[in-house]
Amino acid sequence: MTLGPATSALQRTLHDVLVDGRPAPTRLYARHLAAAFRRLWLVGVVGAAVVVMYVVALLFWTSAGGAPGVAALVILLPLGGLALALYLAILAAAPRLPDDAGPRELARAGWGVLTLHPLAGAGRVILMATWLLLLSRLPTLGLIGLGLVPAFLALTITWRPAFLVPPAGSGS
Repeated sequence: MTLGPATSALQRTLHDVLVDGRPAPTRLYARHLAAAFRRLWLVGVVGAAVVVMYVVALLFWTSAGGAPGVAALVILLPLGGLALALYLAILAAAPRLPDDAGPRELARAGWGVLTLHPLAGAGRVILMATWLLLLSRLPTLGLIGLGLVPAFLALTITWRPAFLVPPAGSGS
């Protein structure tokens, strides 16, 4: 139930601390979490249910085998990748929206980020899949990285640190 609000609050806090340079990240996170919980608790519940249904469908069609199983996986895997890219794009768009933005505004802004940065979104999906594969081998990494890895990947979709941006007039 706290997945949606917690990830939105963490994303806003990371943006405030890393991009805007604001101090007191714990206080910022608590304030963002309280605001996000009031408007996004249902997203956390529905999102968790959809992820569980998706994993069950993947496991079912993987074990089914044959042509129907392959056909189902050909449909399910790209849809899962698109959903993961949209999730990361929504996280990337969340800090730029007002604090009272609801799920529809978040989804609309996330889709806008995804259409503006499709290659960055696809690259982050590959990195996130790699992270999940690593997590399947070393589950204890989940204690630290389950919230931070998606948040940092989402932050890098649109944000470019100063040392990565070429100087003006450099021709790059």
